[in-house]
Amino acid sequence: MTQPQISNRGGDSVPTLPLLTRLAKALDASLTIDLDGDSSTFVFSAHDDTPAEAPPRSAR
Repeated sequence: MTQPQISNRGGDSVPTLPLLTRLAKALDASLTIDLDGDSSTFVFSAHDDTPAEAPPRSAR
């Protein structure tokens, strides 16, 4: 998405699931959605940039 596309969404609109998914992908983040009665929240969490630890190599 471009910056103008994001800006045009405005603060009063309700984002769709496809939009939130595209934003999470663009931000390289995980998306958590909490639906609780009449309220809902969504949180973007940055992916951990730390590489996973490699398994130990066997001795040769």
